[in-house]
Amino acid sequence: MEKHINIVQLHILYHNYHTGVDRYLDMYKTGIRSSRECDHIKIHRVYLASNIKTVFSRMEINDKGELFAVVPLPQNQKLLFTDNAFWKDKYTEIILELLASYFENISSPVFQCHNLFLSNLAMGLKNRFGGKAVLHLHCLPWKYKLNEDKIQFNELYRLYEERDFEAFKEKEKSTLPYSQFDNIICLSEAAKDYLVNIHQVDGGKINIIHNGLEFVPLYPLQREDKEEAEILYVGKISKDKGTFELLDVLKKVNEKGYDFKLIIAGSCSKKLMNQIKNDYAGLNIDYKGQISYEELKALYATCSFGVIPSLHEQCSYVAIEMAMYGLPMIVSKVDALAEMFEQGGTVLFVPLVFDPDFGIEMDKAIFANHVIRLIEDKELRKHLGENVRKCYENCFTLDLMIRNTLNFYNQII
Repeated sequence: MEKHINIVQLHILYHNYHTGVDRYLDMYKTGIRSSRECDHIKIHRVYLASNIKTVFSRMEINDKGELFAVVPLPQNQKLLFTDNAFWKDKYTEIILELLASYFENISSPVFQCHNLFLSNLAMGLKNRFGGKAVLHLHCLPWKYKLNEDKIQFNELYRLYEERDFEAFKEKEKSTLPYSQFDNIICLSEAAKDYLVNIHQVDGGKINIIHNGLEFVPLYPLQREDKEEAEILYVGKISKDKGTFELLDVLKKVNEKGYDFKLIIAGSCSKKLMNQIKNDYAGLNIDYKGQISYEELKALYATCSFGVIPSLHEQCSYVAIEMAMYGLPMIVSKVDALAEMFEQGGTVLFVPLVFDPDFGIEMDKAIFANHVIRLIEDKELRKHLGENVRKCYENCFTLDLMIRNTLNFYNQII
């Protein structure tokens, strides 16, 4: 009889938005539940909730004996995100006591950590209950400096490009315990390169598993019925997502006499949206806000092409969703995006340009040329759409993600 594999997913739930990690965990649960090869896997979930309405911990066990625990984060959440270990240790001790009666009799648990700030908790659980601690690295933390500290980001970017890893590590000052994890799942070679060269993680402990989406058969698409091109952007409006560079490029394309509609589906404050409407008054922008996945699917199936102008990105679910629906794309050539697709075959890439003083940005001339090409050339859109759909089928299905994940579990247990 095949023994049970106990996977404990550690994650932070944010009450006001749905993250890429949430999307991954939804897909993971769907894939594990639907695969007969995974009948022996039990999925336990320990989620820390940032919702102020979550005052008390909640523990539920289903008929398979799987735990779902929701624990409120501390009122002062910044205590978890500092280098001061005292309060993090105290908070971890409380959670360990809450979970003790549930995990003491579980054999060989795998504590799969999806948030770097939960590293302390993952190690505490492993030390208390045995098993293994696995980090699932969904992002490269230093790249968030682009929004937080542009000067430091530019210096780190320069050092990494020059492959001056010793100076980079000294400048980064990361205290995250990558090497303490038994194994690490990465989403890209770029992430593995960072771990090996900066933090000296043994490459043999690192597995690359791409995100995946449940297969959806294509139904008849409506792309060619539009009088004007419809360009789709999905995601939050922010500097690191390249939103403002996209708007600058589209403004120039529009000034050259090209008509199109930009559809934005994602979170944005009213103040920022009003600023965009003022600064880019000449653009035809249809701002949808946060919409359901059902509404998104309709846009994927009908828009002319999509744009993903991110200045850093791992294995983007938006990119996979667009690929799944055969939506032609213009994509920044960065991190995992550069590994997922092929220039001219599946997408049109826009390279990044870096200046030590001014920082990183898209090559706007190339970006604008790509936009014009896709507005004018329906055959190119068809070519890219068909090829990127094949790319999804070969590389980014949920079935493939689950098979690779199951192989990983079998290797480490």
